[in-house]
Amino acid sequence: MKITLEQAVTGFNALQHLGAERLPIKLAYTLQRNMRLLQPDVQAYDKDRVELIKTKYGTQEGDQWTVRPEKLPAFSKEIESLASVELELDLRTIPLDGVNMTIAPNDLYALDWMFVEADPDLPKPPRKAHK
Repeated sequence: MKITLEQAVTGFNALQHLGAERLPIKLAYTLQRNMRLLQPDVQAYDKDRVELIKTKYGTQEGDQWTVRPEKLPAFSKEIESLASVELELDLRTIPLDGVNMTIAPNDLYALDWMFVEADPDLPKPPRKAHK
């Protein structure tokens, strides 16, 4: 599956939120597998981002590093370029039908690449009547 580095970073953070929940084993396995595959690229992105701040765009005040305001546009442009890199990973998708879990809208937005709608050509299971 192709995703951008930005999708990997935001998706990894959303997966960390979901990772604290108790889920059915197949769903939990898929989520942890995707986290494991995303982690090296997310860590490399964080390392590169920190390195840019420390060597090119930032100033240090105590233990805290901040991007200088006059360098923020150039830093943002470089980060956007880095975040747009495409990754090819063997990530698993999860069909939305049959998933029984709650998720925050922000996490769902960050993971939109992972959840897929059911195939419209497949017959739908019969709906149970409400009593």
